[in-house]
Amino acid sequence: MCGFATCRTGDPARIFLVGSSAGAYLAVDAVSAGATGVAGIVGRYGYYDRPPPPTLVIHGENDLLVPASHVRDFAERIGAQYVELPGGHHDFDLYESIRSHAVSIAVERFIASTEAAEPSPRGPGRSA
Repeated sequence: MCGFATCRTGDPARIFLVGSSAGAYLAVDAVSAGATGVAGIVGRYGYYDRPPPPTLVIHGENDLLVPASHVRDFAERIGAQYVELPGGHHDFDLYESIRSHAVSIAVERFIASTEAAEPSPRGPGRSA
């Protein structure tokens, strides 16, 4: 990932893994498996079972696949920033809409808020 970011004029120290549903779980799993240089994770309507680096969790109130109460408890347990979308379902950002635009703004603000954090070898807030 770092090599790809560098060749695309990106900052390899500012890599965020972003995933929806199972992709959110895989982002957490990648860090848990030892992926390095990850500044944070953005998970949308996912399932999580391990504490990741700084994380923004965005979830629909009416998700029928992963109950919002489970995700809310997980976010609280690991200290993640949690946003619950009223009336939102599992794939709330499937189509471009006012809601998906608001989610994009929240993601941009979350990433900007982590800029002061210095990544450790396993990511911010993680011990080796």
